[in-house]
Amino acid sequence: MGLTETSVRVKGIGEGTATIRDALHALLEAYPELRAEVLTDEDELADYVHVVHNHVDIYNETHHLATPVAVGDDLALFPRVE
Repeated sequence: MGLTETSVRVKGIGEGTATIRDALHALLEAYPELRAEVLTDEDELADYVHVVHNHVDIYNETHHLATPVAVGDDLALFPRVE
């Protein structure tokens, strides 16, 4: 797609209840053509997608997709490199 940076509004971010999954859903609402590339039918990350939250691989965070996010947090999506 060539998208390098975007901002999305995430429900619950002001109340402290927003998660990485919520942020991904907000992104995919804005760019629905990415849904099949990013999430599985079970609402999990596709095997070949790598997500970094504030410079940390989400698989190094305890809650993975349920990790809380706050205003100003950075999320980056990359193809997974094995």
